[in-house]
Formats: sequence, C-alpha cells, structure tokens
Amino acid sequence: MIIVEYRTIANYGIKNYSAWQAIGESVVGMAHRRGDIPVVCQDAYCLSNKQRPVLAVCDGAGSSVMSEVGSFYLSQSIVRLINSLEPVINEMLDANINEKFGNKLAQILYTYSIILLQDIAANNKRTVKDFRTTLLLVVAGMKNAFWFKAGDGEIVVEKDGALERIGTSVKGEYSNETVFIDEHLKINDVQYGLLNTESVSGIALMSDGASERLVSMDGKNIAERLLKYFDRLRNLNLPREELHKFFTNYDNWKGTTHDDKTIVLAARKEI
Repeated sequence: MIIVEYRTIANYGIKNYSAWQAIGESVVGMAHRRGDIPVVCQDAYCLSNKQRPVLAVCDGAGSSVMSEVGSFYLSQSIVRLINSLEPVINEMLDANINEKFGNKLAQILYTYSIILLQDIAANNKRTVKDFRTTLLLVVAGMKNAFWFKAGDGEIVVEKDGALERIGTSVKGEYSNETVFIDEHLKINDVQYGLLNTESVSGIALMSDGASERLVSMDGKNIAERLLKYFDRLRNLNLPREELHKFFTNYDNWKGTTHDDKTIVLAARKEI
C-alpha cells in the first residue's frame, strides 16, 4: 500500500489549467481480520503528480497466496510507466482526441501488466496465479482522461456537479468472482476509453470492497458522500483519517463482504 498525503497536481505551465488535489486510503477488511492467521491488505494504490493526475488501484485476488505483492508492484509500476510516456500522452490528453492512440495505450498497459506479473512470478519461483490482481487506472489531461479497467471495482467521476460511473461492473456469479490480470486475461476482458474532462471536477477509483456502500451494482445509485468528499478535498479539508474512519466503522459495512477497502480521490478547483 502506498501512503500518500495531499498532493497538488502541477498545472503543466498552462495558466488556465485547474489545480488538482489527490488523496487515497486502504484498510484491511474485517473478513481478513478473522481466523487464527490474519491476512494482510491485498489492495494497493498509487498516486502521481509529476506531470498530471495519475491514479491507480489494484485489488489482489483473495485466492492468490501473494496477491498483495502483485497489487503493490503493479500499482507502482503502471504509474511509473505512464509518467515515462508523458511526451506522447500529452498529445492525446491535452490536445486533440485520438481514439486510435487510446487503443494503442490500452494494448501497451494490457501487455505490460501481464509481463510484469510474469517477471515477479519468475523472480519468486512461483506461478503468475499466485500474484493475480485487478487494475483500475485513470490518467487525466486538460481535454481528455484515459481510463482503464481490468476486473472489478468502480471508477466514478463528478461531472457538472453530478456523479457518473465509468465502465460497467465486472462480476461473476459470486461476489468475489471477477477477471484478473494473469496469463489467461484477454484484451476483450479489459474496459478502457477516453473521457472529455473539461467539465469533470472529481475522479474516484474504488476497489470492490469500498464500492459496496458507495456504488450500486447497476451503477444507477452513487452515494452523495462522494460529492462531499470531492468538495472537501478541493478545499483541502479531507484528511486521510476521515476515509479511514469511514472504512473501519463496523456499522457502515453491515451486510457487506467485509473485504479490503481502497479509495483514491482527485478533485480540482478552478484557478
């Protein structure tokens, strides 16, 4: 898990670009606290402010014995990859919409994620199955945002003062069944796209454990709590402990799976 405090996102040197604030939190779910041997948090997140808002959330597979390692390294590495691609990403997100480039970037991320887990598995003399994880990623620009979703969890944006889910829910027959990044993942299993961001003022990425109380399965109902979080965040009034208290309050999560919970938020205020 990457521990990150408030971060001001650079405005790329362009006068009219908005300043972003970003914050994230992960906690171990109550289901992992039970039993003789507690399980570590299998969620991980990473934030970056080097060139633009880059947000990543990974949720390790509960059935994979070292998924916390896969989620940790993938969340870090994918953000570093995006930062290294800044010269070409700039053309896609800060200038004109280029859907073909979005397709190419999705293919790069898909291939890179699988190869990374293969390398981690080889270095640990294990199989990729032991490190399986999901991946949510959003890279924001002046005109567009690129989003990428492999597995479950939710991406929500604040657009013109309203909340909107991006992508669809990826759940199987059972609550913990989804697709993961491994050698069997197909590019058709991945959701991705470009989103016009000129009217977007907030972005939230959530693991499925966190989204249980924030986004309905059909995506039609999204908790107004997110609007309050965005507003407080852009005004520098949302400490991480507030997210921690929400996640660890048992009454808030009665009737859920009590899975690990991770949320990453970014909000901007016009300057």
